[in-house]
Amino acid sequence: MAEKPHARLAPSSASIWGHCALAPNMEEEHGYDDRTEANSEGDVFHDIMEKCLVKERDPYSFVGKTFTRGEFEIEIDEAAAEMIAEGIDRVEDIPGKLFVEKRVKLDRWMPGQFGTLDIGIIGRRRITIWDNKFGRVPVSPVMNFQLQLYALGFWDQIARHMTSVTDFRLIVWQPRVPNGGGIWDTTLEDLLEFGVQMKFAAEATEARNPKATPGPWCLYCPGAKARKCEAHDEHMLRTIIDDFDNLDHDVAHDLPPKPFHLMPPEQRRYLLENKPLIDRWFQRLEAEAMEDARMGRPTPGQKLVEGRRPPRKWRAQERAQKRLVRLLGEDDAFTRKLKSPAQVEKELPPRIWERLSDEIETGEPKPTLVPEHDSRPAITPLIDLFDDE
Repeated sequence: MAEKPHARLAPSSASIWGHCALAPNMEEEHGYDDRTEANSEGDVFHDIMEKCLVKERDPYSFVGKTFTRGEFEIEIDEAAAEMIAEGIDRVEDIPGKLFVEKRVKLDRWMPGQFGTLDIGIIGRRRITIWDNKFGRVPVSPVMNFQLQLYALGFWDQIARHMTSVTDFRLIVWQPRVPNGGGIWDTTLEDLLEFGVQMKFAAEATEARNPKATPGPWCLYCPGAKARKCEAHDEHMLRTIIDDFDNLDHDVAHDLPPKPFHLMPPEQRRYLLENKPLIDRWFQRLEAEAMEDARMGRPTPGQKLVEGRRPPRKWRAQERAQKRLVRLLGEDDAFTRKLKSPAQVEKELPPRIWERLSDEIETGEPKPTLVPEHDSRPAITPLIDLFDDE
C-alpha cells in the first residue's frame, strides 16, 4: 500500500480519469507525487490494520513504535491504535470469508489494469467491499468509482467462483471525518452496467487528443496541481466569480466582491460541494505567489515575511529520553495517560465492563451537510417539529 499502483488507469484514480479523459496524460507528463506525511501516515495505518486482521496482532502493541516511510517518520500513539481497533472491530462484525489487501485485475473491462482493495468479504447474503480512508477530505461510498471497480475485480476474479450472491455492500470507513464515509448497497447488475461505462471512459483516454473535462475530480489531478491545465483554471474562475467578463475590470479598480446574500440555494450548494477543490486551488495560487516572492519575481501588493515558528520537538527521541531520565528521574521524565474506554473494554469481562457505563461520555453527533443521496437519515427541520401543534 505504500506506493501508488503502476496501472495507468488504477481504481484509486478512477474518479479522475473516469470523468476526464485527459487526466492520465497529465499524470504521465507531470508525475504523481504522493510522498506527503498524510499519505505516509495512511500507508502505515493500512499496514497495521492488515497485520492485525491477518496475523491477529493487537493494534495497541504498536503504540510507541515509529515507522519510516520515505522522508517521514510516523509514530503510533494511543489515539491511532484506538482508531484502528475500532475499524478492526467493525470488520470482524461482518460475517463471511475475509480477504485482505487483494490485488484484482480488471482485464474484462480494461485490459492490463488492476488495483488492490483493502478488504473484501464474501458472506451468505452479500459481498462486502471495505475501503479504509484515513484522510480528512470526506469520501462517500455512493456511486464511488474506486469501490465499484474493486467490487467488479473482486467478483470477477474471486467471488463468482465461490458464491452466486449478487448483492453488494460498499463501505468507506473514514474515522477522522464527521461527514465522511458510509455504506452503499448495490447489485451485480448495476455494477456490470457501471463496468461498461468505465470501459468507454478508459477507451476515451486513449484518443489522440483526449478531452479535458474539469470538475471536482481535479482535486488530485497532477495537471491541476501543477497548474498546467487551462480548462481547470478557467473552470475555477467561473465557479468562484459569476461575472467572469468583468473580472479584470473589478481587479484593476480594486472593487469589493459581489454581495452573496441573494445567492440562490442551488448556487450555494454548488460552491459548497466544490469547496475542497476551491481551497486546494487557492493553496496552489498562494504557493505560486510565495515562490515568486522568494525568487524576486513580481507580487504586486504583497511581500514575504517570517511566520510563526512550529512547535518544538526532540531531534532524537531516544537520546533525549535517556538524558531526561538522568536529569529528572524515571517518574518525572514521562507523563501518564488513563486508558481509553476502547482499550478498557478489551481487557474487562462484559459484565464488569457494563458497570462503567455511567463513567463514559459518548457526546452528541455534530450535524453536517452531505449530498442528498447519502444513506444516513436527514435530521428533521425545526419547522417540521411544530407542524402538529
